[in-house]
This record gives sequence, structure tokens and C-alpha cells, in this order.
Amino acid sequence: MVATAAALLIHPLRLTLPLLQEDVTRLHLPARDQESWRIQLLGGTPEVAHDHPDAVLHFITEDTGLPPNPVAWTLACAWSGQRLRHPFSGPALITGPRDSTGAFKRLAPAFSARTDQAIKAITDWWLDHPDHLNTWATNPAHIAYSVPVLTARANY
Repeated sequence: MVATAAALLIHPLRLTLPLLQEDVTRLHLPARDQESWRIQLLGGTPEVAHDHPDAVLHFITEDTGLPPNPVAWTLACAWSGQRLRHPFSGPALITGPRDSTGAFKRLAPAFSARTDQAIKAITDWWLDHPDHLNTWATNPAHIAYSVPVLTARANY
């Protein structure tokens, strides 16, 4: 049984051999000062994508010098229904949607568990296809990346 969390942090891939993906970090969502918490976790002011009704993906698209995060990018593509044209770098955060006060809510336990499974499947695909990482970084909209996106969709 996969442990559920209020929020999930997807770590970037390490590009040196052997390629490794840290396990997803399960986080407790703070009730206060969520903006500072998000900036500290992600290393800058994140963009927010509302591509899933049960979740919000927080990510950085600017060139931060951090390792690429094709796993978070693949999940965002699966949720949005399209291959995004810009790669992600650094960690990415998944929370629940905003509540009526503007604060981000906890992830629902069932959604958290499904997302954790999707992230594992996506990570396995990228680790099995490391030769695609250089192409992905310069042309993320390439048709070859439909396969990991379909892998992610299979978990929802």
C-alpha cells in the first residue's frame, strides 16, 4: 500500500550515470505561509498549472541550472492532454486545488496514491530510455514522448 500525503514533491532526474530518480517525497501541506514554503521547496517562484480537477502542479520553467524534470513534465502532459513545448527543471510540487480562501488543499488520499503510482511508472520509462533525455531537453514536443504520457494516463 502506497502511503498518501497532503502534497508530493517530484525530484528531477540526475543526469550522471547511473541515472537515478529519488523517490517522491511525501509532504505535509502547511496551513499558513504556503507561498514561502513553495518558493523554498522549488527554488524560485513557481508557475501553477490547473490541468487536473483534483490537483495543482507547481513548477519552474525558467532556466534555473537545475537538472531536468521529465517526470513532472510527463505528468503535466498527461493531465493537460497535450505535449508541452517547454521542459521543466528542478523539483515540482503537487498539491490539491485552492480552497475558498485561496490556500492549497491537501491531496485526496486516493488521488495521492494513484499519482504516486503514475510517477513510478513514468520514472521507470525515463530510466529505461536515458538516450531520450538530450532530445527531450531541446524538443520536448517530439512525438517520441507520447509513450511516457500514455503511460501516465493509464494510471488515471
